[in-house]
Amino acid sequence: MVRISKTAAAAPREDQPTQRARKRAPKHFELNELLPYLINRVASVTTQLFSRDIAQFGLTVPMWRVIAVLSEMGEQRLVDLSIMTSIDASTLSRLSEAMQTDRLIAKVRSKHNRRELVLTIAPRGKKLADLLAPVARRYETRLTDGLPASDLAVTRRVLKHMFEQLTVLRTQATRDARTIRRQTPVLAKDLLRTKQERLV
Repeated sequence: MVRISKTAAAAPREDQPTQRARKRAPKHFELNELLPYLINRVASVTTQLFSRDIAQFGLTVPMWRVIAVLSEMGEQRLVDLSIMTSIDASTLSRLSEAMQTDRLIAKVRSKHNRRELVLTIAPRGKKLADLLAPVARRYETRLTDGLPASDLAVTRRVLKHMFEQLTVLRTQATRDARTIRRQTPVLAKDLLRTKQERLV
């Protein structure tokens, strides 16, 4: 005599239509394995915590990016600084005006082209950059604790490669937008017809 457990006996059986629908269901990506999702989670939490450390000095994270880049890389054109800090050029233009008022940065004539104005770090901004750089390093140390140096080297190389790929993609998207005078999907152009036919 075969005994059937109560759990097995109580489990409802799927009818054939439900079984067929399950087999036909598309296999979606695993969110916790998606790199952009994972990168965003790390960046979001790090930004939230670090912003609390620098707020006492009247800085925001975008302002920190500006003084960090100028402190390390020297004077920069606005367009180049925009790329290095990942801040939109128009937003950076307004931010730079406020940072000049706060004596964090200054506008000067370029050493290479006297007709061109560039942004450079001011003494107050340099002091804050030097003061807070070790704090930024502590976050990196904390979030990579326990990882071997070889893994960290690979991670840095991979992230730089991914950023380069996205830079190429962004350049192409910007060129396309200028051509047709409006923004369009970048990697989802094939879904336009689907939206029109199925989702409307």
